Amino acid sequence: MNGGQHSVHELNVPISDHLVPRMPAPDAGLARVLAALSPPTALTYSTPWVRVPVSAVPAISNEEAELHQQRACNIRLAGLTLKETERRNKPLEERSTSGERYDAFASLHPWFTRALERAGVGWQQSLLLAEWLTKPALEWFDLEQAAVNGAVPRPWAGMARTTTDIHAPDSRDLTAYRHVGVAVLHDVGAESTAALGNYPEDSHRRPSRLVWAGVLHGVTDLGGDYPERGARKALDRGRRVLSALGAWPWTCEPDGALRGDWWTEGAVVEALDRWRQTGEMLEAQAKWRRADAAREAGLTKRP
Repeated sequence: MNGGQHSVHELNVPISDHLVPRMPAPDAGLARVLAALSPPTALTYSTPWVRVPVSAVPAISNEEAELHQQRACNIRLAGLTLKETERRNKPLEERSTSGERYDAFASLHPWFTRALERAGVGWQQSLLLAEWLTKPALEWFDLEQAAVNGAVPRPWAGMARTTTDIHAPDSRDLTAYRHVGVAVLHDVGAESTAALGNYPEDSHRRPSRLVWAGVLHGVTDLGGDYPERGARKALDRGRRVLSALGAWPWTCEPDGALRGDWWTEGAVVEALDRWRQTGEMLEAQAKWRRADAAREAGLTKRP
């Protein structure tokens, strides 16, 4: 069984109640459907394989946010050792410490880092997870390279290389992000499945999507008696993290524990449809605001 051969006709499936059973499975193009229906202004996370919807932003009280930010500030202060202080001699863009980056992110998006704290993610892994998940859909470099080569930009490509290279820099701190990658690839699939290879076998000598996802992220050992063991742990943790961050579809189930053919469940598909409608409403509002600004600037004629 190959992880990359899907039917093209399944990519334009409407999201509506009476067509729920026709939603494509993760290994039949679901990730590409998500990529196709995502409104530009809808909130999404940049995972290695596809931008996933954020259908339930985690709630946080003012008091909880204040306490969380104080903890982040303490992390920043604890990191200002002599060694870190000496880094001030480096170029401006390299001067900040990890603790300072974490504190800055927690100040801007306390709901995000607090959600990871609730999920038991340490601050170092939380920092890299936060920075990677909130990356823009496309970097200027990706756009330039696509223009030069006459190709279609693929926002997931660089991130996929980083998470699948188990010897990459900051490998340990990337663990949580790799676990998220396992959950996304296993549960949703990939926007592009080129060169991902065939499914390897599990301990029962059956092709396994779970082992496939684990191998690609370096969290399981094919040489062991139970190659699915490491992949299962990574999948469970990745699902918990995505659920805590309000990502669809994992936020629809406690701890992100998806069941069976979850993509055919009405409540799960309805949550996706609400996210889509909200994104389209925001895009319409943004369009009107841009039009008003253009008129104020004298770029268009007033009605």
